[in-house]
Amino acid sequence: MLKFLGSYIERVNKNVLENAPKNVKYISNDVQKEILHILATKVRNSIREEIGDAKFCIIVDEARDESKKEQMTIVLRFVTLDGFVKERFFDLVHVTDNCATTLKKELISVLSHYNLQVENIRGSRFQESLVKMLTATNIVLNNIIEDETTYAQRCEVYGVGKILLSFEFVFTLHLMKEIMGITNVLCQALQQQSQDILNAMHIISTSKLLLQQLRDGGWCNFLANVKDFCEKHEIEVPNMSAQYVFGIGRSRQPSVTVEHHYRIYVFLATIDSQIQELNSRFNEQTIELLTLSCALDPKDNFKSFNIEEISKLAEKFYPLYFSSNELNILKSQLQHYQYDILNHLKGIGTLFELCNKLQETGNQELIT
Repeated sequence: MLKFLGSYIERVNKNVLENAPKNVKYISNDVQKEILHILATKVRNSIREEIGDAKFCIIVDEARDESKKEQMTIVLRFVTLDGFVKERFFDLVHVTDNCATTLKKELISVLSHYNLQVENIRGSRFQESLVKMLTATNIVLNNIIEDETTYAQRCEVYGVGKILLSFEFVFTLHLMKEIMGITNVLCQALQQQSQDILNAMHIISTSKLLLQQLRDGGWCNFLANVKDFCEKHEIEVPNMSAQYVFGIGRSRQPSVTVEHHYRIYVFLATIDSQIQELNSRFNEQTIELLTLSCALDPKDNFKSFNIEEISKLAEKFYPLYFSSNELNILKSQLQHYQYDILNHLKGIGTLFELCNKLQETGNQELIT
């Protein structure tokens, strides 16, 4: 490392290794570790600056080093301002054990130290990955059990493996994959700062439609796919016509079969909750408000500018700010504004640029 730095920086080369005083060669283990720590900190600070305020995903893995000490690796995945997806190895943390609570505590500690907000973490496509790698995951769990682990760790891993190879887990995993596959496009669209509002509204509508189609006519194909997956991985499929037992020690209910439980209480209930969430966040009034607001978008030389829609926006959603007389005046002002667009406001791409340009041209009263 010192040779590398010296080959690029003459001032460093004159003061290290064979060129350094005998008592300042910087080759002791403690000094080298300190140098590496400083370099690592600078790299992490650089990654932190590269992420900025953007949303990011975390990729975490735990393993043991040669001395059998538990450690956790942290990789950050994010999209740069240029639109490129980057993955950066961020840190290697030694932990006391591999329990979920311990890993969570250490992860939050690392992120907080570099002012990375937990609220900015976004989910990756891990459910989808687990569907493809279930066999490999089970092999890893078996290796952990056979390895030199403690009795408590073996019990924990055994329990995880048992759940992993259960019909209920596979059913839930596939259901999450189906729903997240539909809503992922919408999630990605809403995170884009430059997202076209009309396109986002279209994606909201299609997401609702696809979820409704899955709810109304997707059960048979979905259940068949789950059964095929279970047979492929030698996972026991329960008798769908048998009575479903609601928990340990509770009686069977003759009117509720296994298929009824999974179709009504899991499949339909989960999809209904997703549709309800979309309807509550994006109801007809909200969609209309956002759609009408597109008339103010300065992008593409105010291609979406529409006097009637802007007037409707003011009349319907801001009645306290505009009297009937002011609405008539607003239409006249918008006609002047439309003329200014063609002559003075070309090339404006954002509302910030628009406000600056209006101030430069003496039309700052239009900002308010």
